[in-house]
Amino acid sequence: MHESAAFCNLTAAMNQYILPTLVTALLVLGGCKAKGPSEPAPLSNMFPSLEALAEGVVEAIQDSSLERLQSFCLSEQEYRDVLWANLPEAEVRSMPVEKAWGWVKRDVEKASRRYIDDFGNHQLKIVKVTPPQEVRTYPNIKVLRAFRITVSDRGADPEEWRLLNVIVEYKGCYKIVAYND
Repeated sequence: MHESAAFCNLTAAMNQYILPTLVTALLVLGGCKAKGPSEPAPLSNMFPSLEALAEGVVEAIQDSSLERLQSFCLSEQEYRDVLWANLPEAEVRSMPVEKAWGWVKRDVEKASRRYIDDFGNHQLKIVKVTPPQEVRTYPNIKVLRAFRITVSDRGADPEEWRLLNVIVEYKGCYKIVAYND
């Protein structure tokens, strides 16, 4: 009887912590697939779904991995070549890309450090994923804004995180443009 209870506790722990972590790790390490079965993700560290992206972000924060958390965001080159290059002139309003990138980079660095400082090494669990409140569709990309996740810290009352401010969907995969500062 005692061994049976221990086995049930181990199984519950695996279902709650280990299996979701392994699934997310496989998605991150394997990369998401674009339209064809042999076509790799178009950019590094992309996710096949918004839910997988949210899981990856929460796990990076939980692990206090600032480098991994920031790797989920567009690089400067990706920002120029994928996002900026696909926005219509009316959207960018003749703003220099360097200025826009500077703001994004600052927000990513500041917000990611803040979330690691506040929630790093905590036992976090996603309670709810709320779809983006705004989706703009362009010929080659979609820009998603105000994506919310509700997270519980060590079983405490759930808190809505507005961390995932702007996300780009490119060739069926997702990557963060900017964290919400």
